[in-house]
Amino acid sequence: MERLIGARLLLKDQRAMPGREITEVVIEIAHEALLRQWTPVVAWLSEEATNLKAVEAIKRAAAEWKKETRWA
Repeated sequence: MERLIGARLLLKDQRAMPGREITEVVIEIAHEALLRQWTPVVAWLSEEATNLKAVEAIKRAAAEWKKETRWA
């Protein structure tokens, strides 16, 4: 990962986490085009698309549930 960060393909940052008093290291893709043009990443995303969609759906459902329970 450090080589990819050095090549500026990935970005590394320290961020405060909401609701927590600590920071965590966050690593992100430097540019969205890498997700479409970098063959190994494209293949991995294709293989994992179903799982990634499920994770996002669970996160949205959890956020909605949390929001609804605040008003109950």
